[in-house]
Amino acid sequence: MIPTRIVRNLRSSSVGFIGLGAMGRNMASNLVHKAFAQLPAGAPKPSFVVYDAYKPSLDAFLAEHASSGSGPNFVVSETPSGVSKLAGSVFTMLPSSPQVQEVYLGKGGLLEGISDLEPASRADSLFVDCTSLDQSVAKDVARQMGVVGASMIDAPVSGGLFF
Repeated sequence: MIPTRIVRNLRSSSVGFIGLGAMGRNMASNLVHKAFAQLPAGAPKPSFVVYDAYKPSLDAFLAEHASSGSGPNFVVSETPSGVSKLAGSVFTMLPSSPQVQEVYLGKGGLLEGISDLEPASRADSLFVDCTSLDQSVAKDVARQMGVVGASMIDAPVSGGLFF
């Protein structure tokens, strides 16, 4: 059995990403290239945990990034819950409010996964939702994540250019 502190350290250095569609794929690519570009020599490679309900989007992302061998270890999760168990920081970029509710609060969702962790790991968890969604949904999801000790930031993007 791996000691809890080691599992916790690996989880805290790993990043999760859910939603590899048109906007999410570019955001995830930037995270891979920028956040993991200069890993110290000899340091354990963190994981980049990915999930997308649409398998072709997931496959395209992995084909573009995972084959290089540099950067993080890529891990595919079967559910959003698995992402929250494996990564201390999780980014989501989803179509709209119903998908955010499902991914965060539904069966096999992020809340379910984080609830299975010890309280210290929950407190070390950060969820960043980049979906443009209803403010009431963002507040409700953040509140429910906070009840179990996790932090959530609502950071919507528009995809447009403003001058």
